[in-house]
Amino acid sequence: MHNFKFHTNSIIILILAFLLNSCIEKKTNKIIIGFSQCTSSDLWRQSMNSEMFRTASFHPELELIIKDAKGENWRQIKQIENFIEQKVDLLIISPNQSDPITDIAVSAFEQGIPTIIIDRKINSYKYSAYIGADNYEIGKNVAQYLGTLFNTPKKIIEITGLEGSSPAQERHNGFINGIKPNSQLKLVYSEDGKWNQLNAEEITKNIIDSIDFDVVFAHNDIMALGASNIINKNINKKVFIIGIDALPNLGLDMVDKGIINASFLYPTGGNEAINLALKILQKQPHHKLNLLSSAIVDESNAKVLNLQAAQLTIFQDQIEKQIQNIKNQELKYNNQKTLLNTTVISLILLVISIVALFISYLLKNKKNLELAEKSVAIQKQKDAIEAQNVQIKKMHKQIEDATQAKLTFFTNISHEIRTPLTLIKAPLTNLMQKIPKEYESFKWDLALINNNTDRLLRLINQLLDFRKTETGKLQLAVSENELVPFLKSIYNVFVPLSRQKQINFSLLTDQNDIKLYFDINLFDKVIFNILSNAFKFTDKNGVIKIKINSSHISKVAICITNSGDPIPEEEQKNIFTRFYQQSHHSHMGTGIGLSLSKEFIEMHKGKLTLSSSKETGNTFCIELYKGKDHFEEKDIISNEDQISIDNILPINSTNEHSDFDNSIQSDIKLLIVEDDEGLQEFLVHLLSSRFQTQLASNGQEALEIIEENQPDLILTDIMMPVMDGLQLTQQIKSNENTNHLPIIMLTAKTQIEQKIEGVSLGADAYIEKPFNPDYLIIKIQKIIESRAILKKYFKKNLSLPEFTENENTSLEERFLQKIIAIVDKNYNNSRFGVEQLGEEIGLSRIHLYRKMKNIAGLSPSDYLNKYRLRKAAELIKQHSDSINNISFLTGFNSHAYFSKKFKDEYGFSPSEYEKRNKSSQ
Repeated sequence: MHNFKFHTNSIIILILAFLLNSCIEKKTNKIIIGFSQCTSSDLWRQSMNSEMFRTASFHPELELIIKDAKGENWRQIKQIENFIEQKVDLLIISPNQSDPITDIAVSAFEQGIPTIIIDRKINSYKYSAYIGADNYEIGKNVAQYLGTLFNTPKKIIEITGLEGSSPAQERHNGFINGIKPNSQLKLVYSEDGKWNQLNAEEITKNIIDSIDFDVVFAHNDIMALGASNIINKNINKKVFIIGIDALPNLGLDMVDKGIINASFLYPTGGNEAINLALKILQKQPHHKLNLLSSAIVDESNAKVLNLQAAQLTIFQDQIEKQIQNIKNQELKYNNQKTLLNTTVISLILLVISIVALFISYLLKNKKNLELAEKSVAIQKQKDAIEAQNVQIKKMHKQIEDATQAKLTFFTNISHEIRTPLTLIKAPLTNLMQKIPKEYESFKWDLALINNNTDRLLRLINQLLDFRKTETGKLQLAVSENELVPFLKSIYNVFVPLSRQKQINFSLLTDQNDIKLYFDINLFDKVIFNILSNAFKFTDKNGVIKIKINSSHISKVAICITNSGDPIPEEEQKNIFTRFYQQSHHSHMGTGIGLSLSKEFIEMHKGKLTLSSSKETGNTFCIELYKGKDHFEEKDIISNEDQISIDNILPINSTNEHSDFDNSIQSDIKLLIVEDDEGLQEFLVHLLSSRFQTQLASNGQEALEIIEENQPDLILTDIMMPVMDGLQLTQQIKSNENTNHLPIIMLTAKTQIEQKIEGVSLGADAYIEKPFNPDYLIIKIQKIIESRAILKKYFKKNLSLPEFTENENTSLEERFLQKIIAIVDKNYNNSRFGVEQLGEEIGLSRIHLYRKMKNIAGLSPSDYLNKYRLRKAAELIKQHSDSINNISFLTGFNSHAYFSKKFKDEYGFSPSEYEKRNKSSQ
């Protein structure tokens, strides 16, 4: 029967797949064209995008995808990489800037993707075709047009496009060469307007009072409009303004309305790009260089061209409406076709189902006969299973006896451990009380030993309590007690820890006089366990509250709430299960504390519950009944027999009176990443007198501290919650902003494979626990000293000693060599500054500053100035040029500023420095 159903279902699925395959028309695979547009913020590029979409709509086989880089090189590179991963059939690129986009454009071409470069060029000829206007020729035509227009001398200011973009460079070069033959035209000022109106307005505003000019040549109409706005408000004389683009509704309108005087038509090439793409995809002959023609638009032809453009816009709108109507009809046709196919398939499936049901009915009778035969066999199996159960019970009894023997041994060992612990604790307590003043410096170390002895004793007691509950030998000793003083005594024990971890710790009660029956010893362990967990999982600056509510007629509620990450819902139901540990904290604790706490409260006939949410944090609530009627007589003892509250074990935390030596002898910042609070205390005590120390309890906290305030060295454990030391090291060393930070791993892991893993991730040292404190301090100092030597050499020489990069070269040396190479290439460019250095190296301004200060002891701007001044001094010594020219050759715009900086650096003015060198030769 089962096989029949399987085969029937398989047949139905196969028929359905066949019908779907035959009835539904397969969609033709689309040809994907990806277009990386440098920006769509201006009307000219929006027109280019519209032309491409319009032309592509006439070819149903094409799918055009346009991605806007929004003027950012990094974004355009990422978008082109995505196109390459998608394996588009053809790629069109309009580069934001030539140099940064060249590598990725060439990579696409070399991977076999036909590539069209449009409007702006790249610094390579590895592409399928280029389409765009001849920007050099346009710049030259502007110069020639102005030459024919004016017979008297004219002073010209030029507002260029974005520095680094090929149209801006070519238009500028063409314009410069165009005015050379004409002595009447003189370029008096040129500045980068970044293609936008606001920059053009700012440039014009800055020079309008200081520079006399007659003509403004802007590399596009938007910047021409910006210049016109400022000139019309501030100058009475007539200034001739010429731009480039002459788009309808923009440059064409501006010329027609007299806002600017002329504009050169700069076609977008959108239509031509799609048509050229089709030729390439169809492997038709095509030109690699496709230059678009240009023409002058001035008052003589602007009105006619404007009318033509308006008429053309009407025709284009009509075409787009027709295309949309066709698409709507196609969608309607496809919907009707799908409905018909679905109806036919449904009818066929109905027929198949009827046939299958009939066959199923015939086979059912046959199956009933087979079941009758199997029932006899099943009865025989039952008899055999019964015999096996008897055998299993015997084996279970043997296993239980063996387990009880092991538990008895375990209990005896636990008791034996208590004896040496007591012998350690008793003399230690006596020693702490009677320690002479001259040995006061040892008091902190003794307190640390005492706290950890208490911690070990508490663990042993917890294990013994667990064993007692297992055997049913744990007996209640209930007495009437003042609840608030009892909880305050425990609260006071945790106050030093709350100060150390900077946690807002409070005890709130609705009344102070609350008498309640409970076992002081067991109830203390419950409160202590819950509070210990709360402090363990609450971050710095978090909140922990103890809240007592006695308003209920028969119950008192004690709720302990801590802020922080909520316990996942799927883990909450297991939180009180023995040996259960949360997935994120599986290395912390034994997993029996909360289980014992719940059992202790249930022995009091009370209830222990957990509620957890992102808004309120984690809350453990204890409910105990008022009075004593719910206890048995044997559970109640007199107040004289109860355990004193003073016998409660203290928490393993910083002693309230411990006093670290906080005198800082160094400006070195050290970040300690350690989750064990006792070891945290010891490391701070050991290192805070020599270094500025910061604390983090896991790798995630450490990363947040590093982001805000980078340390000089990181000391980290390996085994930690949330993020361990290996993950932290990998994150730091793989990040360009932080990979220079030295890391020492301090861990109990001793296997050679683990050491190799730590060092291979980039750790500078690997120290095993237990460690020698003096060795740790010397190791830290030596690492800091090696960095200081590199920093001192670099500050003095501005270079590295005989640098040859190999596998032993440090990340710091490689970084500095990159800085040296970039600065050496660009120091003579006055426009090259810290922003450009950051872009070249791939870091933000703030991260570049932090990294250079940490490695080299110099800020980026200080290094750039020092390098330029060093080069200037070398040129002055060689007497290769005048001091004025040397200042410009080394990247200084202002001779006065150059002289001031030179004197600050060398103690002499450049001319005095030159005279001294001449006299010494």
